[in-house]
Amino acid sequence: MTAEQGMREELRGGTGGAGDGGDLESSVIDNGIDVVLVTGLSGAGRGTAAKVLEDLGWYVADNLPPQLIARMVDLGLAAGSRITQLAVVMDVRSRGFNGDLDWVRSELATRDIVPRVVFLEASDDILVRRYEQNRRSHPLQGNQTLAEGIAAERAMLAPVRA
Repeated sequence: MTAEQGMREELRGGTGGAGDGGDLESSVIDNGIDVVLVTGLSGAGRGTAAKVLEDLGWYVADNLPPQLIARMVDLGLAAGSRITQLAVVMDVRSRGFNGDLDWVRSELATRDIVPRVVFLEASDDILVRRYEQNRRSHPLQGNQTLAEGIAAERAMLAPVRA
C-alpha cells in the first residue's frame, strides 16, 4: 500500500496507515477543531500525506516551530475561524523532536485538544531505494552510511512510534 493509500484509508477510519487507529474524519470534538500531527521516518511519505490531507480539505503546515503549532490551533479556536481541520507535519530534524512532540501534546491538552499522531514508516529497503533514486543523503546520515542514518532515525523515533 502506498503512503497516499494508507493516509486515505486512515482518514476513512480504516487500518491502512500507522497511527492511533482512530477515525480521523469524525474526531472533531466540541471545540470545533481537529488536529493531526504527521510524523515518521524520513522518506516514508510525510510529504505525500500532507498533499493527501490538503486534497481532503485540511489546512496543512510543515515544519513549524512547536510554539507556532499552539498559536495556529488558537487561530482555529477563535470565533469565526475557518480552520476546522489542521494537520502539522513534524520532522525529526527539529532539535529535541521527542520533547517538542510532548510539549505540543501538553500545550494542546490545556485547550482540551487531544491531537492524533500519524506515524509513517517504510522498510529499510524502500527507504534506501527512495534515497538512492533521489540522490539525496538521509538527514541523519552525516559521515555514516545510508543504512546507519536510517537506523539512527528509527532509534530516535522509537518512543514516538510506541
